[in-house]
Amino acid sequence: MESLLFDLGNSNLKLAYAQDSKIIKQVRVKTVSIFAESVVIQAIEDLLERPYGKSSHLPKPKSCFICSVVPKLNDLISLAIEKSLACPYFFVPQNLPLPLNFLYENQTKLGADRLIAAYAASELHQDFKVKYIIDIGTATTIDCVIDNTFMGGLILPGPNIALKGLHKKTAQLPFIKFPDSINEFSLGHSTVECMEQGIFFGTIAQIEGLLTRLKDLNPYPSIVIGTGGVAKILSAKTNIFDVLYDNLILLALAMLSQKQALKDTSISDQL
Repeated sequence: MESLLFDLGNSNLKLAYAQDSKIIKQVRVKTVSIFAESVVIQAIEDLLERPYGKSSHLPKPKSCFICSVVPKLNDLISLAIEKSLACPYFFVPQNLPLPLNFLYENQTKLGADRLIAAYAASELHQDFKVKYIIDIGTATTIDCVIDNTFMGGLILPGPNIALKGLHKKTAQLPFIKFPDSINEFSLGHSTVECMEQGIFFGTIAQIEGLLTRLKDLNPYPSIVIGTGGVAKILSAKTNIFDVLYDNLILLALAMLSQKQALKDTSISDQL
């Protein structure tokens, strides 16, 4: 079944087209640029255009699956889908509960992205009792799943937020972006080098230290899952990640779309 997947985060809206749980094309839009449903409709149209400039379009999706951590844009996303696709859509987990147990004070306050990533980890890595999921974005989150239970996690500022804070709260430190790569750990010999070394290896040390403490709490066979572009960059200088996913949220939504399709087919066969 063809489906459209929406991963709406604080920085970007990532859209993906999936066929039978395989993601075949993606586009992204800056979240700050989404001021009307027309922006989302244009992104949908761009996604449905076939690669390599062919004139035909991808088949119209049968349904849409949405992970959103920006609630104020949910109605706008809904309206865009209704106007451009007129197909069923599901906000996960609001409209499509996930098969997970929870040790969490208030599940309604738990971010959809963290929930969906935990679901993906539990599905993809059932051979490991403990799954740690590290997502380094606007915020850095480290979450723990034991068997099929979401145990809780940690939230701290993401590296780009930290860099913006340094620039805004100091008189002389410049604004820099997170470095795409660093040859080796060393003392910086300029202000920019000092900041790059500090944020790059400081992020690594932060994650390594927190995981050491977490593994002391749960001394069972575990797997550490990294997701997102920053995790991929860091992996060149640390072996903390056992497996990396470019976008665990979209992958989880694709898996859910396939399960929903099989469920709908089963119901139809029984009628």
